[in-house]
Amino acid sequence: MDFPLVDIHTHGPHVPHQVSVYAHDALAPAPLPGRPYSTGIHPWDAQNLNEDPSTLHRFRDSITPQTVAIGEIGLDFHTARTVTERHRQVYWLHRQGEEAAERRLPIILHCVRAWEELFSALQELPPIPTVIHGFSGSPQLAERLLSVGCHLSYGRGLFRSPKARASLRITPPDRLFLETDTQTEFPLRKIYERAAEERQLPMERLQAIVYTNFQRLFNLRQSL
Repeated sequence: MDFPLVDIHTHGPHVPHQVSVYAHDALAPAPLPGRPYSTGIHPWDAQNLNEDPSTLHRFRDSITPQTVAIGEIGLDFHTARTVTERHRQVYWLHRQGEEAAERRLPIILHCVRAWEELFSALQELPPIPTVIHGFSGSPQLAERLLSVGCHLSYGRGLFRSPKARASLRITPPDRLFLETDTQTEFPLRKIYERAAEERQLPMERLQAIVYTNFQRLFNLRQSL
């Protein structure tokens, strides 16, 4: 059986013969995507938002039957420099995580310089299938994330970061995803080829692994 390439997180256009999850900005005025998508309030935006019920309603309105995940959401303390901004990021991570748990949707997480705070948030949230997108951290950090049930998604970091490649090699097959995110330098096939090389797997086997994980976590077996 031929398995398609799966892009777990992309901001780019649809590519024929690939399965992709488009990352939609929940507060954007643009129309909702006409393909499977994740929706969420990015931490860069969350840090500027008050705890306003109308914002929560707008986020909820962006969730439709085409929504397969909540994201990208998370924490980015590189951009959130003040206590208030960091508090807002944590607040909106909790609100969106709670919504994901209620709707039984996985979450796609962005995290920069806030790992301890993210671990605390995950402990406080209901159990949710979780994907760390664009992971390029050390094997030690990867092991911590894996130990609390996270899945790890790799992209352009495989070409730039020895730590990302080392982490990829220790990621269990059933926790592995791949993505393009916002970049256009490395097409999805090149990312798969690099990952297959690092894991010493045939491309067909890697495609089967990621596609199976995608069906299981996103519950899309009937719609693909």
